[in-house]
Amino acid sequence: MSYRIEEKIPMTLNDAINFISNLEKDGLKMLYPKRIISSDYYDSADFNLFRDSEEGLLPRKKIRIRHYPLSKLSEYSLEVKISSAEGRYKKTTRLSNSEERYISNIGYFDNFYGQLQKKVSVTYNREYFTFKQVRITCDTQIKYIDLASNSNSFCETDAVIEIKAPKETALDYLLDIIPSKRRRFSKYCNAIKLLNLSI
Repeated sequence: MSYRIEEKIPMTLNDAINFISNLEKDGLKMLYPKRIISSDYYDSADFNLFRDSEEGLLPRKKIRIRHYPLSKLSEYSLEVKISSAEGRYKKTTRLSNSEERYISNIGYFDNFYGQLQKKVSVTYNREYFTFKQVRITCDTQIKYIDLASNSNSFCETDAVIEIKAPKETALDYLLDIIPSKRRRFSKYCNAIKLLNLSI
């Protein structure tokens, strides 16, 4: 497994556009074409994954099935994001269409949290960049959808810049090249709170 540093910088859409524009002057390069991402998040009946994330408990997980709606290929991936005392890492498993349908209908069993069901879908536009050996993504048009009631949805007005770097990267180095203030931002936790699902 490969641990990494993840830092999030929520900001207004205009600030995000200016942020990317300013970094382009200093050598920011596009890494991949922009694309839409959609993820279905899984949790227990008591929302234990959400609660552990909100409380900052370690270890904890986020479990989702991700796909790219506009891709010509119908590809799904099961992603298990693990936060531990040693750092963060992600395990990804490619799913066939039948495997995705099975998990969507039956649920997913996790050896720590038990039986999980899909709760919300999160979709957004993502741009990928590289800057001074650091990977940067910019997420915009973030939308949360309650999978039990598609009429219950919420659209974020903010954008999110995320910095991803190997665990051994010095934090001072990241602050030096990108001094903007970091703060906690979880799309899944925001979805649960803004859709009023945890009450």
